[in-house]
Amino acid sequence: MSFANQKLVLKSGSGEQLSISLKPKTRVSFNIKKSLTDIKPGDKVGVKSVISRDRKHRATEVRIFPKERTPRLRQFPLPYAPENIMTNAAVAEVVKIAEGSVLKVRFPEGETDIIVGPHVPVLASKRGTQALLKPGAKIKVYARKGNDGALTVRRVTVD
Repeated sequence: MSFANQKLVLKSGSGEQLSISLKPKTRVSFNIKKSLTDIKPGDKVGVKSVISRDRKHRATEVRIFPKERTPRLRQFPLPYAPENIMTNAAVAEVVKIAEGSVLKVRFPEGETDIIVGPHVPVLASKRGTQALLKPGAKIKVYARKGNDGALTVRRVTVD
């Protein structure tokens, strides 16, 4: 990965080399490791999970949204990995169980219990600057492809 003159050059997960232009005000953030004890009722979270054979949601990642950000609360399959479910929701309760914890969450269409094992990463994002975009940095680019095929970057997160 390289970044110079507002141009980000990187390899996609499929190995394709991409050249993406960033605007000077493109939002850049970085992840901070947290734990389930940092999550309180009323907090907004984004939880990526898979549905196991026993039909229970099992988290693979939990993200705590900043207080000032109000995500659209909903549950949906991820387009790039339909076996994964994304749940953006308000936390009702965190309950300890033998295999970790259960996040009881609510969103306008319903509620879900999501099992969070002890090794599932819990992260929060903090606003950063484009100075974080250095060679070797592991990043996620959130972009949309226009009708012309050009990517418009909404934000970049440095892991």
